[in-house]
Amino acid sequence: MDGAALTAWRTACASALAARYLARDDASHLVMIGAGALAPHLVRAHRAVRPIARVTLWNRTRSHAISTAFALSAAGIEPAIADDLEEAVREADIVSCATLSPILHLRETQNPSSDCQDERLLPRSHLHSRPRLPGGCPVPRARVSR
Repeated sequence: MDGAALTAWRTACASALAARYLARDDASHLVMIGAGALAPHLVRAHRAVRPIARVTLWNRTRSHAISTAFALSAAGIEPAIADDLEEAVREADIVSCATLSPILHLRETQNPSSDCQDERLLPRSHLHSRPRLPGGCPVPRARVSR
């Protein structure tokens, strides 16, 4: 088996396992931040552990989100593409971040001078993020403490 494919599935399965234990049982809306090679694996894995009826993709480059949506639709999954990340995250039950982008997407309000400024997640939502580049803030600190 291809090493890259094995790594993608392992990462996706670890994320889905976390969602299985940490996300609400009725979580049905997944927002996928990032539309790279890992995104389709994450979507499929989360759908295996939760009744995901709605998938929303967001990517800084809309054309990448469209390509990923097309690939998912070939597998029978019809995702929406979000233009407004903040709005999509506000409606999500599960947010999965699969990006190493240095641009921080989810921020907290406690320290406006930091790189992590304003959190937008619902208190009932589950967030999974892969590690970020050095100096990044993968998950808002206030979110981890809840």
